[in-house]
This record gives sequence, C-alpha cells and structure tokens, in this order.
Amino acid sequence: MYRGGRPPYSIEKPMVLRPGPFLGQIQESGDYYGELKLDEDRGFIALDAVGNATFYSYRNQFPTKLEGPVLDQIKAMNLPPYTVFDGGKFSRVAWSRETRLWIFDILELDGQRLRLPFRERMALRNSLIVTGTHIWLPLGTATFVHEFENMIQGRSALIKEGSLTYGIPYDLFKGCVEGLVVKNLNSKPSFPGKVKEVASFFKLRLVDV
Repeated sequence: MYRGGRPPYSIEKPMVLRPGPFLGQIQESGDYYGELKLDEDRGFIALDAVGNATFYSYRNQFPTKLEGPVLDQIKAMNLPPYTVFDGGKFSRVAWSRETRLWIFDILELDGQRLRLPFRERMALRNSLIVTGTHIWLPLGTATFVHEFENMIQGRSALIKEGSLTYGIPYDLFKGCVEGLVVKNLNSKPSFPGKVKEVASFFKLRLVDV
C-alpha cells in the first residue's frame, strides 16, 4: 500500500522497435494493444485519504501537489482513497501552461496493489476515469502496425488535426507526439523485486511528425 514518501514503483524501459515481421506477428497474436505515445513527464499519481492528489515523477522522484482545474476534475470522479495511477503530466502544452494528466494505467485501488493483467486494469481504468479538459486517456488501437504506418505518412487517425477523441484537442499536443507504445494485454504491473514473466511493452518511435 502506498502512503507517501519514496515512490515504490520503478519505470520499465520499453524496447524501441522498427516495423517488421515481428511486429506483425505480435499484432496477429491478439495479445497486444497500441496507444499513442506523447513526450510527457512520466510518473504516478497518488490519491490520499481525502482525495488530494500528488504526482511523483519517475525522472527525479520529485513530488508535485496537484491543484486547480486538474484536482477539481479528480475530486469530481469520487475515486477511492489511496488509489494510484501510472501516467504523464504536461505543464506546458502548446499555448497552455495548466497541468494536464494522461492516465496510462491503474496500479492500486483503495490501497490494494493490483496484480491483474493489463486488459483488466485498462477496463478498470476506463470505468473510473472521466475524461475532460485536464485529464485524458490514451488513444488506442488494436491495428497498431497499420496505424504506425499511417503516422509515418502523416495521415494517422490518432493524430489527425482537429481530432476531439476523448476530448483531446489536437492543437494542445501536436508537438508532443513521439509514436506508439505497444502493450502486452496479459502483462502484470512491475513491482520492486518482481521478475517480469512477459515483455510488457514496446515503443514505435517517430523521428518527426
């Protein structure tokens, strides 16, 4: 159970892949799912007993108390206390300097660590998070090979100008797009001292978009 202090989670570094036969094989397996990858400050968001939230950066483990519109949106969801999400924080997105969150995963619920496969955690995350102006869920696709090829050619549905999917206006994050992260739907969270049984995720990185 997380109750403050030094973050109990370590960031897992993804393998950077190039499109090829292997990528097609894992898509055909049906065990992987692609999500839009942005250049954000990644960390985890921890709620306390009364619903206040703190962001802990994986980069420097520096805690940032969330406040303003993003905290108002978190409290409006009435989430269980001591819930922990994995996500990204943006404080300078296009013309805006307001903090916004990008929620990847849920690691703890009501103080209990979740050891569920990612497909179940993703469903739970989607049922708890209400997207709005300051909190978003990643845009995802099961046909990630085709989607990544579209990204390279500049006609991706996930980064299409004017897209308002999940309430995310394109002009807020168009300069932050890195590519896609391909996640294993059967993988479980990586806690200290735990050896990974399956490769959790891979990164398909764009040089320019």
